Order: sequence, then structure tokens, then C-alpha cells
Amino acid sequence: MASYIGLNIAAFLTAVEFGIQPYLFKTADGTPLYCPYGLSVAIPAMMISHLLVAGVIEGVISLLIYKIAKQIDLVKIYEDNGKKRGLIKYIYLSHYLLHYHRLD
Repeated sequence: MASYIGLNIAAFLTAVEFGIQPYLFKTADGTPLYCPYGLSVAIPAMMISHLLVAGVIEGVISLLIYKIAKQIDLVKIYEDNGKKRGLIKYIYLSHYLLHYHRLD
């Protein structure tokens, strides 16, 4: 539920940003430079798609990830028993190399 609400709050705030653009940035003749649609168009356009489609998909995906994570025993991942320990070390090492030692 939190992911659904969070996504829709973000969509609403983005729609407000898009909707106020015509009032803030105009050419000399009054033509909007960015996003030519006002709040009356931007808010419904963003919110309908996010309330009915994107928010529902986000909620379902979050619920599935939560159920999977709840089934995993995280203590077993960090136990000191050969293969799993090696895998954890490999993940940490690859993360470190990717972020701190780039080969540009």
C-alpha cells in the first residue's frame, strides 16, 4: 500500500511541476517554452494513469517482493559455510570494484 501511495504522491507533484510551467516560462508572445498544458490537463493526465495502472503494478510488485523476502531466512545467507560465504564475498568485491575502481 505504501508503494502505491508513494508513487501517486510523486506523480501528483510531478503533474503540478508540469502544470505550472506555462505560467513560469513563456516567450515574448506568450507561448509556453516547456510543457504547454496547464494544471487542468497535467494533473488528470498523470493521475489517471498512475492511479489505475502504474500504482497497481507498483503495489503488486512490492507485495511479491515482500512475500519472497519474508520466506528467505536471511541468517542462512550470512552463515560461514563455504559456497554461500564465497558468494557473499564475490558480491561485495564486485560491488567495490564497480563503484570505486572504474577502468575508464
